[in-house]
Amino acid sequence: MRRSLAIAVMAGSFLVPTLAAQQEVVGSWYGVTAIPGGDFSLRVDIAKSDSGIAAVMDVSESGLMRFPVPEARYRDRSLQLSVPGGWGLAMFRDIGLTKDEQVIRFEGTPKGDSIPGTLRLAYANFPMTLHRYREAAVPYHREEVTFANGEVTLAGTLYVPPGRGPFPVVLFTHGSGDATRDGHAMEADQLARAGIAALVYDKRGAGGSHGANWRVATFDELASDAAAGVRMLRGRPDIDPRHIGLYGISQGTWLIGMVAARSSDAGFLIFVSGSGIPVWEQEVYRAGAMMGAAGFSEADIAEAQAYDRRVFDVSRTGLGWPALDSVTKALRARRAPWFEDYALEYASLLSARFWWLAAYHYDPTPILEHLTIPVLGLFGEKDLSFPVTTVIERMRTDFHKAGNRDVTLTVFPGAEHQLMAPQLYRGRTLRRIVAPEYVPTLIAWVRRTVSRRRS
Repeated sequence: MRRSLAIAVMAGSFLVPTLAAQQEVVGSWYGVTAIPGGDFSLRVDIAKSDSGIAAVMDVSESGLMRFPVPEARYRDRSLQLSVPGGWGLAMFRDIGLTKDEQVIRFEGTPKGDSIPGTLRLAYANFPMTLHRYREAAVPYHREEVTFANGEVTLAGTLYVPPGRGPFPVVLFTHGSGDATRDGHAMEADQLARAGIAALVYDKRGAGGSHGANWRVATFDELASDAAAGVRMLRGRPDIDPRHIGLYGISQGTWLIGMVAARSSDAGFLIFVSGSGIPVWEQEVYRAGAMMGAAGFSEADIAEAQAYDRRVFDVSRTGLGWPALDSVTKALRARRAPWFEDYALEYASLLSARFWWLAAYHYDPTPILEHLTIPVLGLFGEKDLSFPVTTVIERMRTDFHKAGNRDVTLTVFPGAEHQLMAPQLYRGRTLRRIVAPEYVPTLIAWVRRTVSRRRS
C-alpha cells in the first residue's frame, strides 16, 4: 500500500512540472521571417491535449489556414512543430520538391513572450522568432450563421464590416473535394477590412454542415445550397440585397452560373479558374495536361484521353458498357502506366450514368449566353485544369451574345489553378504563394462595381 502511494506521489511530482511547462506555450503565437520573393508568416494556436499539446497553423500567403499540425511536441523546453513530407500541401504541390523536402518545421525554446528558433521550409533553414499573439480587435464583426436547404443545414461565418450598412457581400462557394469555410477565410478577412461583407460556409457534410454528403451531391444540389445562402443574406438588414455577389472557384464557377440563371437575386459574379467549357471536356483536357507535366509520352496521353472520351460516351448514352468494361480490364491487366492516376474508371454502368447526370454533362454555355450582370473572371496563366485561352475566348463569345459589356477577364502571369505562383529561392522553387495581385484585384473590382451600380 505504501509502495503504491509512493509511486502515485512520484507520478504526481512529475506531472505538475509537465503541465506547467505545457502552459508555457499554450496560446497563440505569430512570427514572420524575411525571404526574398515573399516573406513567410506563421501563426500557431497551441492548446493542451491528452498526449501533450495540439496545434493548428496559418500560412496566409500560401492560403494554408487552420491546418492541424501533424506533429506538435513540447519537451525539455523545446517546442517542435512539424508538417512532414507527403501531406500534399498545396504550397508544395508539383513544384519539383522531393517528398523529404515537402516539409514545414519549427523548433525553438521559449523566452518569456517569445520563442526564438529555426524554421525549416522545404530545403532551406531560416531564423524565426514567434511572439505571443494577443489578437487586437479586428475592424469587423464575425458572426456564426446557419441556413437551410431542405433537410440540409449549412454552417458558416459571416464577416460584417463596421458601421450601419447595408453592405455589399460576396458569398463564397466551393471547388471540388472536402471544403470548409477556412478555405476562403483569407479573402473574407480582406474583403471585410475593405468594407465588403463576406459569407464563407462549410460544404454539405463537411465541417459544421450536415444533412447530406458532398461526395454524392449533384451540381444541382450544390448550387441550391449556395442559393439558400443568398436567400439568407437577402433577409438581413445589414446586407444590401442589390449587391449580393457570388464567388466560385474551379467547380464553383459552374455552380454560381446556375444560381444566377435561376434567380435575379445575384448582383454580380466572380469566376475564378473555371467555366466556359463543358465539365467532360475539361476533364479530358486536364488528364492530358497533367500527364504532360508528369513526363508521359504523347502516345500515353493520346491513349488516356481516348479512354476518357469513351467513358464519357458510354456514360452519356448508356450504350457500349460491355466493350468498355473489357477495355478497362485489359488496361489493368497490362498495367498501363497512366491508368491508376489518370483514368476515369467506374465499377458499373449505373455509377457512370449517375455521375454523367450529376456533373459531367454540364455545359455552362447556355447560361453564360444569357447573363447580363457584372462579371469578373480571374485565371492563372499556368493552369493545367483547362485550356485558359480557349475558356476565355468562349466566355467572351458567350457574354457578347448576351449583350453583357460589364465583363472583366484577367490572367495572372505564372499563376496556376488556385491562383498560386512559385516563389524562388537560391535558384529553386521553394513553395507556392497566392498571386500578390489576386486579392487587391478582387477588392478593387467589387468596389468599382458596387459604386457604379449605386450611382
